[in-house]
Amino acid sequence: MYILEKVKPADLSRIQVKKQDKIIELTGSRFDPAKAFEVIKKETKDFKEQNEKAKEADALFAELLKQNGIKVQPHQGGEKAEQNRVRIREQERARAIQILELEMQLAA
Repeated sequence: MYILEKVKPADLSRIQVKKQDKIIELTGSRFDPAKAFEVIKKETKDFKEQNEKAKEADALFAELLKQNGIKVQPHQGGEKAEQNRVRIREQERARAIQILELEMQLAA
């Protein structure tokens, strides 16, 4: 089950995304929560199919929703959800380090 499945489209418009400049620099475009929601919904066939990348994006969306004060019913037990949040934060840090390493290699 995906957390995004329970999100209302109106809630997506309330999401404030920080560091859009960095996102544009790294990806070439702004992050649009509504567009990302539609992509995930399409890739999972209306949240019916299991997809590892979609699950990761779903967990990241859950963090964004939480940061913006948007409540959704959790789909996992508290301890497991916390473990997933920690794992996602670790992955984010690892990606940031990889990006920095690539930038340093390009600068050299």
